[in-house]
Parts: sequence; C-alpha cells; structure tokens
Amino acid sequence: MEDKVAKLSERAPEEARKLIKRVAFAVITAVAVLATRKLIDKLWERATGELPPTKVMREDEADND
Repeated sequence: MEDKVAKLSERAPEEARKLIKRVAFAVITAVAVLATRKLIDKLWERATGELPPTKVMREDEADND
C-alpha cells in the first residue's frame, strides 16, 4: 500500500503539469475560436454589407420574444 502511495506522489507533479497543459490548450482554443468567429462576422459584413446570418437569426429570435 505504501508503495502505491509513493508511486502516486512521485507522479503527481507530472500529472498536474499534464492537466494544466490541457486546460491551457482548451482556453487558448476557445479564445481562438471566438476571435475567428468575430473576424468572419466582420469580413461578412464588409463583403456583403449585411449582417451575418447568425446575427440576423438572433435578432429575429429576440423580436419574437
């Protein structure tokens, strides 16, 4: 039993680093996705002169409420 606890305590810092890396990757990915969506919306507005379809749908839904 003590051997298992010793092995786990040796691996704990490594596991914590892996978890931190995963969380950081998830946060960076989420920020990148949001930034990309905003960029696409701006490009859509410049190219077509209209609101992107996703924003038009949201505004229509808000009007129905």
